[in-house]
Amino acid sequence: NILYYGRLAQPTSANGDVDIGIPSDLAEGSYTLKAFSEQCNGDNETDYASAFSDISLTVDNTAPMVSSVTPTGTGVAICGNIEITFSEELDTDVIGTVTLGGTTYTNGGNAAITVSGNTVTVDPADDFAPGTEYTGLTVSGFKDTAGNLMAAYTDPSYHFVTEALVLTAPTMGHFPRHSEVERG
Repeated sequence: NILYYGRLAQPTSANGDVDIGIPSDLAEGSYTLKAFSEQCNGDNETDYASAFSDISLTVDNTAPMVSSVTPTGTGVAICGNIEITFSEELDTDVIGTVTLGGTTYTNGGNAAITVSGNTVTVDPADDFAPGTEYTGLTVSGFKDTAGNLMAAYTDPSYHFVTEALVLTAPTMGHFPRHSEVERG
């Protein structure tokens, strides 16, 4: 299907580069732009036309959404991380915020937040408290690779419980009697 035909742009610089504006009403999907260059010598008749070059385009207007969050359940390590999986690949240069149980984690502040593919990892600067339930999650400010900003994700029922702190009493060993201790 040919959706548009005609002159898209003329070079504005000596090196022949052009900027092409894609129509804003173009529906989401994958497209192939077939472009060629044409030279005319003032008489508006083609003196030279290059072969077509295929340029692949993807129109993405869908914002990323949270697909899953870990950890969940009980016995979560106090030194654990929060991993949030999204519906699509994220922009690694745009780092949002994550709020868990009333604490908002920001990159470089109280956490290291990294983005890799479609996964965000929150590594809190401080360990979680032992034997504690963390409830409620809000995620915001992340963008996909097309620049679409996510809608804030809030899940008040999200929760996990960290492992309990187990203290063991020291065992009593053999201590030398007073007479067994060397004096020196």
